[in-house]
Amino acid sequence: LADTERLIVKQKFEAVEALANAAANAVGMEALGNLGEVANTYHVYNHNGMDKFRVVEESEYCGPTGRCCCNPNHELTLHVFAPEVSPTKSVMRYERPCKC
Repeated sequence: LADTERLIVKQKFEAVEALANAAANAVGMEALGNLGEVANTYHVYNHNGMDKFRVVEESEYCGPTGRCCCNPNHELTLHVFAPEVSPTKSVMRYERPCKC
């Protein structure tokens, strides 16, 4: 990372989540948009557009600390993968407790 000027993070588009949010907003029931919540995946690129990391969220959907009930303050673990090191073994892990 020492030779990296900046990192660009892009969230993977999830059609199910987008459709659920659009439908909930259309009928004026924004809370129903949480029904389409999915664990997020991100791609992290360096300033040259080269793939540096892939980040995968691990979290519960329902439950007292899950995405459905506590979004956006739900408990989660982020697994960071570096393609040049190993595409299947995480190189870092971040844990965030529930903030509800």
